[in-house]
Amino acid sequence: MTGPRTWATAVWSVTVSPHDVLLRTPIGDINFAGTEARALRVERRWFRWQLVVESSHRLGGLTRSDALALADRLARFVAEHEQADAYVAQEVFLSELRRSADRELTALVEWAGRTRLVFNRAQLQEQPVAPEDLRKIQESRPEINRILEARGEPGFLAILEDEEQAALLLHDQDLEELQRLMVPKPRQGEPDNSSLPRQ
Repeated sequence: MTGPRTWATAVWSVTVSPHDVLLRTPIGDINFAGTEARALRVERRWFRWQLVVESSHRLGGLTRSDALALADRLARFVAEHEQADAYVAQEVFLSELRRSADRELTALVEWAGRTRLVFNRAQLQEQPVAPEDLRKIQESRPEINRILEARGEPGFLAILEDEEQAALLLHDQDLEELQRLMVPKPRQGEPDNSSLPRQ
């Protein structure tokens, strides 16, 4: 949307600016903010162009070129504000959705932190995660039903913090398969004892 532009007749005028539409008439001024401008439309009736207000008041005196230019400007004004309203509504919706999942997200991040510590320790020791530790991790995996419902909403994953996204990816992992991939492969010439019980 460019700067304000005014269309005027001998009796009335209308100014379309980026934020509102101002209609000046002999009986007073009317301001239409944002999508309120849907109340205004340009029509051709009996070979004359008119600005129709609230579907009942008709203001004549427009030339054809002015009428077409005003109609185009009003349509673009309304479309831009509808898009802006939709964006704000989506942001509010996602914010509420995230708030509803805050408790699960906190539990998820804490679980992921504990899980990574166990796996990192095992990796440093070049040993598989102990079965008992793996069992505890599996049993403490938090329920995240609200998150799983919300993740299908467009834009939800994008508003999560990096650590929350990483925690969700870890939650999706098959930890036993992850453990299998992390078990160090024996060096050439060494026996593979990864499947043997530790003493």
